[in-house]
Amino acid sequence: MKIIYEEKGKKIIDNGDTITKIIIETRNPKTGSYRIAHIDDNWFKCYQEIYERYRFTPRLYSFKSDTFVMEKIKGVPIGTLHKNEYKRDYYKIISKLFKILSSLYEYNINNSDRWFWHCDTVSKNFMWDGNNLTLIDPEAWCWIDLDLLTKLDLPDKILSSAYSFENLKHTQKWTF
Repeated sequence: MKIIYEEKGKKIIDNGDTITKIIIETRNPKTGSYRIAHIDDNWFKCYQEIYERYRFTPRLYSFKSDTFVMEKIKGVPIGTLHKNEYKRDYYKIISKLFKILSSLYEYNINNSDRWFWHCDTVSKNFMWDGNNLTLIDPEAWCWIDLDLLTKLDLPDKILSSAYSFENLKHTQKWTF
């Protein structure tokens, strides 16, 4: 076992074939809610459905209390790719990103009240191995209440591909 990441609120341990992510139950300073309070049996079911149908997330073997045990993903975060690697694979990465986003829309299209969505699509949460783009950080998956978003006038920011690209814009500096 090797600790590969540790910061206030979480620890990630490499177990060889699996990764264990421990979330220390802390309150979000902005909202006052607990970071993983939204994770329940229905959350786990939806996450597993997305994994089985699309295979762009790590397989979760278990979630208990504050600990995820998941498949170990090969590759590196796309934001850490060397400039030459990024230029070489740019079109493959963007194509895979569009596939992920279209799959999320497909999964949620018949859910009129709320969508199951990954709410932290920053470059460090996309792992690239040269062929596969994997969206990690399972606790960032949450339910988005579409009615609430409509009242707040935020759906274009949250539910559009523009939002995901906005989070990834710093990687584009290498492509032009």
